[in-house]
Amino acid sequence: MPITREQTDAVAKAIMEPDLTTQQEIRNKRERAAQRLANGRRIAVFSLAGFAAGALIGQLAFGYFVQAALIGGIGGGLLGRWLLRRRGEQ
Repeated sequence: MPITREQTDAVAKAIMEPDLTTQQEIRNKRERAAQRLANGRRIAVFSLAGFAAGALIGQLAFGYFVQAALIGGIGGGLLGRWLLRRRGEQ
């Protein structure tokens, strides 16, 4: 029994067409990765701002630039992470 033109087209289409669930999984994975990157950047902004504020306050008030800058950076990072969790993004 010979295969008709419609049957060959259906087989070729089934083989060539990517699986929709796989495409959705890939799309979801990329969205999660982009969200993690955006969250990391937000935390980094808070850390940098805390670092600068800690350095300024440490230099002006105590004379300890590096220690205060590091404490400010850690505090800013923790604040950024807390704000993200409070917003429900992480």
